[in-house]
Amino acid sequence: GYYNYEEGYQPEFPGEETFTGELIHPQKWPEDLDYTDKNMVIIGSGATAATIVPAVADKVAHVTQLQRSPSYYYAMDNTTEEQVILDLR
Repeated sequence: GYYNYEEGYQPEFPGEETFTGELIHPQKWPEDLDYTDKNMVIIGSGATAATIVPAVADKVAHVTQLQRSPSYYYAMDNTTEEQVILDLR
């Protein structure tokens, strides 16, 4: 794969040089980043995106998840063997 723990994969985005916002890779997320009332786009649908989107949702003005192939997440209490868990297996 392309994953590198030292330097995350960052493709070039057309128009990136004129973008006036911040481009932040999750591996380089500043601890003091203030995203309160900002519009945010999360690119991707992996585990990191699934963690970031709900974590920022209460503070940002709007969050959009941009993904090539949609994934579906189902939040639930999985401490018991409910039928839906058995069905998903």
